[in-house]
Amino acid sequence: CAVCKLGPAEGVQVSVGYALSTRRGGKLDVKNGRTLCATHRWTLETAQDSDEAQRNWRKLRKKLPTIGSPQSQSFWNDFLQLLKKYGIDPAD
Repeated sequence: CAVCKLGPAEGVQVSVGYALSTRRGGKLDVKNGRTLCATHRWTLETAQDSDEAQRNWRKLRKKLPTIGSPQSQSFWNDFLQLLKKYGIDPAD
C-alpha cells in the first residue's frame, strides 16, 4: 500500500486505486493509479467523492498531527507527507 506500506508479505491484500477519482476528473490511466490496501483505497476514494467527506477530511487533516502519543503524531505527520509526495489530497 502506498500509504501504510503493508502488502501480501504482511497478509494484507492490495489493489489498484485511483489517485484522483474518475468522478473528480481522474483518468483511467496507469499514471492515475496507486497500489492501496482496502482501508486506504476506500478512505481516499470516498473522501474524494463526497462533499461532506471532503469537509471532514479538511478538519481531520488539521488535527492529525496533534492526535495521540508522540509516536502517533509522528505517524500522522509521515502519513500527511506521503499523501503530499504522491499528490493525493482527498479534499481537492
